[in-house]
Amino acid sequence: MKRQTDKPNIVLIVLDTVRADHLSCYGYNKRTTPFIDRLVEESTLYENCYSPSNWTLPSHASIFTGTYLSKHNVGNAGDVLGKQYATIASYLKQSGYETMGVCYIPWVSNITGLDKGFDYFITKNKRRFPFE
Repeated sequence: MKRQTDKPNIVLIVLDTVRADHLSCYGYNKRTTPFIDRLVEESTLYENCYSPSNWTLPSHASIFTGTYLSKHNVGNAGDVLGKQYATIASYLKQSGYETMGVCYIPWVSNITGLDKGFDYFITKNKRRFPFE
């Protein structure tokens, strides 16, 4: 695939169970996130974000699909994202992006279907590449 240079790079960083009021880029008085602080200088920092759920699995399913729990129904341990739901990775891939996900917890993995649409997906013990 020919790499297109006219498209911006997109990096979505999700820090599970991290409070914004303890990140220096959001005004915390200690320098807790120096790398993220540098990244923010050249990026977009969202200041009014709210979690659609109080735990990892449904929150990430909502982030990845753009839908609420009431639609994607991935809210309990053992739930898997249905094949009918496209993810942000799927949309980016359709637009010519090469996509990669990295997550070391099973809630965001092939176990729950949240690896859907990624060209590459790296977990703690496994790597999924399209040529394997």
